[in-house]
Amino acid sequence: MKVACLVVALSLALAISLPHAAEDSRDLTGIYEGELNFASHTLRITATLVQTGDHVAGLWSTSSGSGSGTMTGTVSAGAILDWEGVQTAPCPGALRGSASIKDRGAILEGPYMITNCQGTTEASFHVERHLIVRNDDLKPTYILGLAIRQE
Repeated sequence: MKVACLVVALSLALAISLPHAAEDSRDLTGIYEGELNFASHTLRITATLVQTGDHVAGLWSTSSGSGSGTMTGTVSAGAILDWEGVQTAPCPGALRGSASIKDRGAILEGPYMITNCQGTTEASFHVERHLIVRNDDLKPTYILGLAIRQE
């Protein structure tokens, strides 16, 4: 009976502690797609991000070709704090925002502000990471272009 109780106690301890460990070890490297939500309209966006340590950087573009550029930020406590971006097209601009990291990095969302030749606009974004699968005999993974062979 003592052995059974010990096994149950250890199982509960692992079940409680593992999700926290996974949350702390998230990696935001990947391709994300989603929406930019403005007061008057919504645009589709694609962003490719690479995380090194607590630094994340990437490229972004809208599907309509109405915007593209770069972004950088720092990952801390389940969020990308004070990220900054540069809009290179259709006219130079600057972006500032923050992002909540949800579902271990599968979802990024938050508010941002853009200042460009059209003025200053507040908006929000919601993007989801693509699950990459090359073919049926490979296990899905979130790492850019890679998959793990199932055994």
